[in-house]
Amino acid sequence: MGDDTASRIGWGAMLGGEEWDLEEWREALKQSFDPWVTEDGLILRSSSLGPATTGSEAYDLAKALMDQVNGALAVSCTARVVRLEGIVEILCDGTRRRAPVLTSISATERPDKARVMVDVDGPDGKPKPPLPPEPSETQRWLSITAEDDLLADALTYFGRSEDWFDIFKALECLIGRFGGGKEGKFIALGWASASKIKLLKQTAGVWRHSRRGRLNVDPPPHAMERAEARDLLAKLITRAFREAPATSPPKRGKGGRKSQR
Repeated sequence: MGDDTASRIGWGAMLGGEEWDLEEWREALKQSFDPWVTEDGLILRSSSLGPATTGSEAYDLAKALMDQVNGALAVSCTARVVRLEGIVEILCDGTRRRAPVLTSISATERPDKARVMVDVDGPDGKPKPPLPPEPSETQRWLSITAEDDLLADALTYFGRSEDWFDIFKALECLIGRFGGGKEGKFIALGWASASKIKLLKQTAGVWRHSRRGRLNVDPPPHAMERAEARDLLAKLITRAFREAPATSPPKRGKGGRKSQR
């Protein structure tokens, strides 16, 4: 990175991944709202990267943001993880300076997805004019997580929740956010069957303490499969973001810690 910071107007994150997942990012993160993805070159932009004074700081901020976006899109459309492959410095003349980041690339199977396009006509049979732009669901969720650490953590954990530890931690965030840390109070909200939520927590709790795939205690009868656990957790997270605007998050520093392993 250069030292002439006066010419810099912002930072961008270089995105890498499978084309069908990158397309989900393009669709969910349209320009005019924050964050957004540029069509040319797949660069993620956000005002949240603005405070960075170095490429390393921008990388750390971009990584945290991308963890949340990956989680949000895993909930809404089963998108796979998109990688942070580097940081670009956006200059006032429109040029970009890059600092490449070495990452490992792994192949993934393409998930089954279908996009349905529907033409809507007005009463006169003519196509209706396009609606004014509005933020996507993902962008609305991220505006909430900017002030809600527990929901930010829930998305981060869900985005990597192939691991039972992360499934447990994501559920724990929801219980902390909406149940004050009390499982019974969270279950009483009625977002899902009490037996299913209890089984999810019991199953995840058993496996999160396993060592090298070996359980220290017996799993609960009819333990939940991981795919079923992710499906239930996705529904709970979706409901959480629907309810979040009507409730106040805990104050920062009181249960609002950032995700750590």
